[in-house]
Amino acid sequence: MQELEAKYLLAAGTSPDRVLRRLQESLSWAGFRIQPKGGLTQSDIYYDTAEFQLQKSGWSYRLRTSGDKAKLAMKELNRARSGVFDREEIEQTLWGAPEDLARPPIGPVQERLRGLLRPSDAIHPLFEVTNRRVVFQLHHPDYPRSLIEMAFDRARVEPGTESDAPLPFTELEFELKRGPHELLANLLAITALEGSLIRARLSKYERGLIAAGGQLERRRPPSLSHIEPGTPWIDLAISHLRARLYDLKVYEPYAWESLHIEGVHQMRVATRRARTALTTFINVLPEQEANALINDIKWLTGALGPVRDLDVHLEHLAAYREQLPAKAENALDRYEQYLLRSRRQAHGVLLSALASRDYSTLISDYGELLSAATEAGVSQRHLHVGDLAWQQVKTPMKKVRKQGRAIDKRSPPQALHRLRIDVKRLRYQLEYLLPAYPDLLAAPAKQLRKLQDLLGDYQDTFVAEAHLHEYRDQQDVGKRDRKVFKTLMRMEAEKGEHRRKAFDKAWRRFEVASYGLPKRLKPEI
Repeated sequence: MQELEAKYLLAAGTSPDRVLRRLQESLSWAGFRIQPKGGLTQSDIYYDTAEFQLQKSGWSYRLRTSGDKAKLAMKELNRARSGVFDREEIEQTLWGAPEDLARPPIGPVQERLRGLLRPSDAIHPLFEVTNRRVVFQLHHPDYPRSLIEMAFDRARVEPGTESDAPLPFTELEFELKRGPHELLANLLAITALEGSLIRARLSKYERGLIAAGGQLERRRPPSLSHIEPGTPWIDLAISHLRARLYDLKVYEPYAWESLHIEGVHQMRVATRRARTALTTFINVLPEQEANALINDIKWLTGALGPVRDLDVHLEHLAAYREQLPAKAENALDRYEQYLLRSRRQAHGVLLSALASRDYSTLISDYGELLSAATEAGVSQRHLHVGDLAWQQVKTPMKKVRKQGRAIDKRSPPQALHRLRIDVKRLRYQLEYLLPAYPDLLAAPAKQLRKLQDLLGDYQDTFVAEAHLHEYRDQQDVGKRDRKVFKTLMRMEAEKGEHRRKAFDKAWRRFEVASYGLPKRLKPEI
């Protein structure tokens, strides 16, 4: 069965009931007849092998139960275009619980699984999506025999582990059961007028996967295992630049929906890695085009930043609730509403950026730069990793060491922030070269990551304290609430001081691990 669906997410903080009423009114004005078909509760448990064999083959696999009914389904994994999913779906009704879901009873699902799994493959549950669904049937007099099913889903991903938090979301789904595509297109033109709806880019499976900490990629990212000192520098450049473009494309839909904190975070990391890679390898790239792309990616990083910062503040808020007495709840509730309003605005700006021509041009220009570098690289194959590695590490290593050795008790937070940025860039440089020098660079790269994490945690406490101070002074906070925020600022200051005390030990470990660099990378003459 070929499934054609249009899906939308409700923007965070909006009332599902109000959105549904407004949408029903709009559809009625457009001539649609709306027939309620009732509600039901569903449970979908998704399965795969330990190696994610089904996902890599382009399929999701679930067991759906609703009351005493059970059904197996496999869906083709393909990303939505403008909120519309056009994919193959295979379903099979069960007449009893199968003992082994890798080998269900005879039917279309069993037949497809047999072509994807080996006889020895075992599958296990990944996560569960519970869903309260309300269903409506839509008819239009201009298309007498046509039918669109509208489903309003209040869903929740249950990751299955205590370390991962549940992920709630509300989704509106239109499935064309019968009739021309034109009817669905007309309906989507109506839904576009509802500002609380965001075009979905991911399936429930993909949302569940990121909530459960699973592997997001359906195909393996570009391999870097072939890099060694004798590898041409241009090959190293193209390998990393391809990997960064891959990351941007993988995480963009997650950042677009912005349901899970990792979506925006990982895309922001991808933009920073891409900028560093372009700067590192600019000696073998078309310089003008590379510099223009660096500026464009910096713009994208700026659009992602406010959403990420507010996600961090909301994470801190969850910790505040555990540490403060119950009498502080009202103050924290008001602060949460303020953060959520700010995040909705920031997410709106991000959506505009990702939907813009500037973003599509950025991705296109990135691909063209890669093609140009590949073609021009034929004449640059005399430059090898072993010839240039020490030069690439020399300057950033010198800068980090100078800054780190100057840090003392009197250093302002801005000095640690600048050091964190340079530590991150140096770490990326070492990671570019790590496949060629695993024994030499693994330890310093590991210590740089720990140092970066420590400095990042310190920066988060500093920013959180400043944000709390700004909120208290600008939002007309009452006397009782001011005491709450004074306590929170003191807590953040204490956490920051604790991390500053840990800096000296983390720095010494990095100094020991990086002893002799970059000279040990210098080729013998």
